[in-house]
Amino acid sequence: MAPLQAEINQLNRQFWVTKAQVKANKYDLSASRYRQIEQEEPASILLEEIGAEQAKAEAEAKAATQAMGDTAEYHGTKAKQQDTERSHSSNSLSGSTEISAKIVETIRVRDRMSTATQTLTLEEFFKLPETKPASEFIDGEIVQKPMPQGEHSLLQGELCTVINRAAKPQKIASAFPELRCTFAGNAIVPDVAVFRWERIPISPSGKIANRFDIHPDWSIEILSPEQSQTKVLGKLLYCSQHGTELGWLLDPEEESILVVFPEQRVQLLSGTDQLPILSGIALQLTVEQVFSWLTL
Repeated sequence: MAPLQAEINQLNRQFWVTKAQVKANKYDLSASRYRQIEQEEPASILLEEIGAEQAKAEAEAKAATQAMGDTAEYHGTKAKQQDTERSHSSNSLSGSTEISAKIVETIRVRDRMSTATQTLTLEEFFKLPETKPASEFIDGEIVQKPMPQGEHSLLQGELCTVINRAAKPQKIASAFPELRCTFAGNAIVPDVAVFRWERIPISPSGKIANRFDIHPDWSIEILSPEQSQTKVLGKLLYCSQHGTELGWLLDPEEESILVVFPEQRVQLLSGTDQLPILSGIALQLTVEQVFSWLTL
């Protein structure tokens, strides 16, 4: 028996009526599921228990809905439910029928949301449609990146321009914005991914490949206001663990850059501190130079 059906059956035991009551009162069985009792015994309708179950189910559904970013829709549904409940007498069996239907529907909503958040495989992730902003697959979970804002977009563009100006003419390396990199079971999208020239994947036709199933040599992330610094740093440490030589985490608000070196060593730089650059690229930058790009 499916978990949802089992839960419905358990709840339905609270809405017992006799056959005679169903027939005499012409209850609408399509709105709720009733258990018909073969013995001629009084109906046991405990409205207080029904209300408690409804409140519990609604609270759980509300938490799940908020986690899915669908709070507004849920509250609209809840307001309609409350209006319906106020229009019925608490001593009316038809009122209990309405409540029963709402509980069942709440369970179904919660079950669908639980299914949506179940862990996927990497292969299943790649079958999903692309999102804007891009979504990443990290440790079995799908995480959508925030929409870039002004500071983020400007820093990302300037970094790609400056790095490519210094590295592309000599075919040393190339910087890519928002490029999906799949390796070690995860699929991440650094704000800027830099690859040494000889490691850039090439298709049989000689053109650059669309899929990069390798780690970047230099990974750069720009912290957005709504992002967790710990989680973004975790991505850079993951890259470092799997071969990335250098990582930068830019914090525009603090005007600082957290640098991740090989063996996951971390150093915080600011002001006139000279920034480490991927070896072989003739480029010199300080932290304050990078953030000076934000002043137009």
